[in-house]
Amino acid sequence: WTMKLMPLLARLKGLRGTPFDIFGYTGERRAERAFIGEYRDLVTRLAENLTEENAREAAQTAALAEKVRGFGPLRRKAMEDFRAATAARMNRNT
Repeated sequence: WTMKLMPLLARLKGLRGTPFDIFGYTGERRAERAFIGEYRDLVTRLAENLTEENAREAAQTAALAEKVRGFGPLRRKAMEDFRAATAARMNRNT
């Protein structure tokens, strides 16, 4: 019966990110959206202070987000690790 449900869910894909996205209200999805904003803020801060000397460090700091993967507790832990690592890097460079 679940295989019959998948085509329906696929047709509802257009609702993602809208107020009608019923899965978008979960804590996990809210955290994901907040993380996107945090990452944008980080990249903006890195770009504002970018020089030839710190370009490699800035790129490495921005690339830390690539390690945020998985679902549920794994993703939550990866986000926490990302925040700690970027905070340490940013504090070290100020």
